[in-house]
Amino acid sequence: TIRAVSTSHRILNKAKLRESFRTAQAYITGQKPVPIWQNRVPEDDIAKMHAQQLKGRDMTQLIEQVQEANATPESQREQRTNLFMGLQAAIYLFPKTAMQLRPLMAKGGIHDMPFRIVVSALSGVGNGVSQGLLREAIQRRRGEPLIATHLVSNLSDVPNPEPKSVAVVLDIAKTAKHPLFRHGAELGLGTMALMLRLNQSERALPVVKYLVNTLKAQTTHKRKIDLLRALGNTGAPETNDVLGPYTNEKDNAMRAIAVSAYRWNPTGMADELLTQFMQSDQDPAVRQEAINAYTFRPITDKAKTALCIVALTDSEPALRLGAASIVYRIRHRQPDLSSLFVIMANQDADEEVRTKVLNFV
Repeated sequence: TIRAVSTSHRILNKAKLRESFRTAQAYITGQKPVPIWQNRVPEDDIAKMHAQQLKGRDMTQLIEQVQEANATPESQREQRTNLFMGLQAAIYLFPKTAMQLRPLMAKGGIHDMPFRIVVSALSGVGNGVSQGLLREAIQRRRGEPLIATHLVSNLSDVPNPEPKSVAVVLDIAKTAKHPLFRHGAELGLGTMALMLRLNQSERALPVVKYLVNTLKAQTTHKRKIDLLRALGNTGAPETNDVLGPYTNEKDNAMRAIAVSAYRWNPTGMADELLTQFMQSDQDPAVRQEAINAYTFRPITDKAKTALCIVALTDSEPALRLGAASIVYRIRHRQPDLSSLFVIMANQDADEEVRTKVLNFV
């Protein structure tokens, strides 16, 4: 949405620009309880924006520019955003030309700019060709766990995962020996379930069921935390029963991860649990996770009240400031919140909090 707003003034008419700004503001203030990954920009307008970013270049020219920009750290910093946007545009508008990117994916690693921006561009577009190239690269580089995990993460982020993509990541989760590679695949499955829930919820359910059953089979502390993280990525209401007991764990780290796992969960029960934990849990890390969840969730009236209470009363300055920062998002539709910032700017016990909240005022 932000990209649409920043670009549309050059290529769209004023009516569409106003619509883009209204949509952006609705997301930012929480007025639209719509997942942030949902694409609201019409396909024709996306194509126009990509054409603007392409600037008349073809894939061959873009690849040459990527290789030239890789020469020095300075040129990498200067060119990477422009080249990333150009690659995305070429992949979106001319999918078959993406096949030319194979050599850049076959070499290099996560610290090499050409590899990184090519993989990110493919993930950002996420069309069939992009997913096919990412799957191919995962299989080719499966013996390099760090690189393969990076590729899995990018494949998992595509907006509409194909069945073949889900199958590849599921196979890795089941068979990978390297713990990082396996956990990366589990996190990726959770993200894929979240993406699928929007338009193909029936495909998300088997993925959620696999992660739930895998969690139930674990006996070690570390693996339970791994699977709680993965389940948190799904945002699935079906996880409520399995997550519930972990929110009562004595272990602070496990309880914090369990609370964090409700961040995408759209149910009223999740709202109730998060507002309760941000106000009453004894451990600051747990309270922090409950607060952070509202950077992803719509801020309900219950959440607004709880966040205001935390901003005024929590013992930790970072948590008071964090709660105030989230409440600040909805100031446009809750003008009465200005009094909260005035009180904090004048009365908070921490000088840094007072200074930063004064900027809100």
